Amino acid sequence: MYLRCVTGDRPRAWVDWLSWAEYCYNTSFHSALRATPFEVVYGRPAPPIIPVDSATSRTEIAGELIRTRDEVLAEVRQRLVQAQQLAKHYYDGHHREVEYAVGDWVWLRLLHRSTQSLGPRAKRKLGPRYVGPFVVLERVGTLTYRLQLPAESRIHDVFHIHFEWVLGAAFVDKHSGMVVAAEDDLLGGKFDGAPDSHARCSKEWPPWM
Repeated sequence: MYLRCVTGDRPRAWVDWLSWAEYCYNTSFHSALRATPFEVVYGRPAPPIIPVDSATSRTEIAGELIRTRDEVLAEVRQRLVQAQQLAKHYYDGHHREVEYAVGDWVWLRLLHRSTQSLGPRAKRKLGPRYVGPFVVLERVGTLTYRLQLPAESRIHDVFHIHFEWVLGAAFVDKHSGMVVAAEDDLLGGKFDGAPDSHARCSKEWPPWM
């Protein structure tokens, strides 16, 4: 992405500006690190580029290279700022501040984890996106919570808030088609509102012809 910021309008010159794109990236402040990548690796600020006046150059070629370097570096830094602002804009548009209390019921989003890790279940290719609900036992960190999982589960019981969804009207309104009826053993009762998807139909249908 950073090389694209440099050579987006000059694709044939990407080799010439690869080192400058690397320099701009390593000396740019990262909000997650609260520092620059150079400071994280070496423990000190990056050495500044020695300012050289193109007017004092002895040759015309050297002066042209200095002017081009300064223009490209200024342009790269501006484009990096624009890219960071755009990424922040899209992140803030979908980000939501959520806090759970002890005793709340939440749905768990497995993503790449198999539902078999939470106990014996039927293997389904189009399985549920959310399982549960589970009770919040405690808040471990700023964005992590410990859930009360079944005894036969084979995954860690601490999850990031990104993998959780509070049980309530918001879940029913936005994800009404994702309620997991196969988790009746976790709730302690049979959910009569959804029939077993694996049950065979015993009704006899007349032949078409």
